[in-house]
Amino acid sequence: IVDLLLRSAVDLGDPGTDAIFGRGALDIGRAFAPQGATSLAGSAIPFSVDSSGTLSAPMGDATQGGSSASAIVLDSYGRAYSVTLDQTIGAAFASSRLGSGLAIGNRSATTATTNSALQISLSPDAPLGEAERRFLSPHDTGRARALAGAVFTRLGARTIAGLGFGKSSSALSESLSGAGDASYLVGQNATSDWGFQNRPKSALVVSHLLGQTRLSLSSESGSARLWERGIDGAARQGFENYLYNSAAISVERRIGPLSIVAGVTRLGERETVLGARFGGFAGTPGSRSLFADAAVRLLPGNGWSLSGAFRQGWTRIASGGIREGSDRIGSQAWSFDVTKQSALINGDKLGLRVSQPLRVRSGGLNLTLPVAYDYATLGVTTANHFVSLTPSGRELDVEASWSAALALGSISTNLFWRRDPGHINTAPEDQGIAVRYNVSF
Repeated sequence: IVDLLLRSAVDLGDPGTDAIFGRGALDIGRAFAPQGATSLAGSAIPFSVDSSGTLSAPMGDATQGGSSASAIVLDSYGRAYSVTLDQTIGAAFASSRLGSGLAIGNRSATTATTNSALQISLSPDAPLGEAERRFLSPHDTGRARALAGAVFTRLGARTIAGLGFGKSSSALSESLSGAGDASYLVGQNATSDWGFQNRPKSALVVSHLLGQTRLSLSSESGSARLWERGIDGAARQGFENYLYNSAAISVERRIGPLSIVAGVTRLGERETVLGARFGGFAGTPGSRSLFADAAVRLLPGNGWSLSGAFRQGWTRIASGGIREGSDRIGSQAWSFDVTKQSALINGDKLGLRVSQPLRVRSGGLNLTLPVAYDYATLGVTTANHFVSLTPSGRELDVEASWSAALALGSISTNLFWRRDPGHINTAPEDQGIAVRYNVSF
């Protein structure tokens, strides 16, 4: 008891023990609060009373519904406390997409020959990341950094390969097929986005044409970026990176003005679950996801283009911690685009995109929680509890874009509205407008 009172005292005067204030002022409230590292009763599994996990955008506000599920934890003195589980799992970090979409100050350079092409994106002052390379002369490396790049080359009359760094495999595939649309700043194509913040490191795409059918194989590696506030009592707080890798196969068939794409993607995460991370109570699991993708694009003529994309995902969470078996969750994403060439003036482009980013729609964590503790026998009573990872919020993005040539450059305008950003029901609407004028000299 003496040790507990001295450790929990409020320090006064000079730091540490001093001749005037001694160890400080007695604080009975702090003495009754958990001291030192806390762990789940009946085990050595660490469990922080402040932060035991952080959700990602596909899970949104899943654990913020006020569930009464609780667990018994022991502090360093062996005292038992009841902790509400949901209060220790943080909601997803809802960030604005406009700033990153604008990419102010960045510029691109492209060079091509008959059978190959090189693309480089440059930034004047971006910090050089682990996966980034310098492509400039010694004179220029101090002023510009290579953010991303890609090399495309023909391996035969019908086969093209693309290798990129800082670019996703979907971006490489869109460059090869010509189906990409960079006019949207906020809304995402359903089959080209993981739903959570990520930083691609490297990607490879090989595309082979068989008549009117294109077969593509791709792979990608990178890191999921997650805002953490010290899981399991760790001191770190801020964005942390966790490795992932993916492999995909897709088939594209063109029938006149109609293009149909079907594909399967496998996503492997070393320590995260669709970008989310859980502490020791869940075994700090990794996950394996399988996505079925489908997309259609119709060019009816007169400058019109209609396209839609759908992604269905199944994720298996490795067992560990107080989870006796593996868990599964299901997820979905969709998007729909309408564009018109020469809509308002000759040569302009007007577009509208409506989309839902990847969102968990079923599944969660099956936990065996300690719910009672006996001081006399040190015995623990356990109970099963299911933690749903389906958010109550559902993000919906609506974005209109318009672009046209103007004088020596080009002008573009984007107007967007996001409901429940990050699939968080209580998040305020995100809306805005961007007007850009680009000129090269």
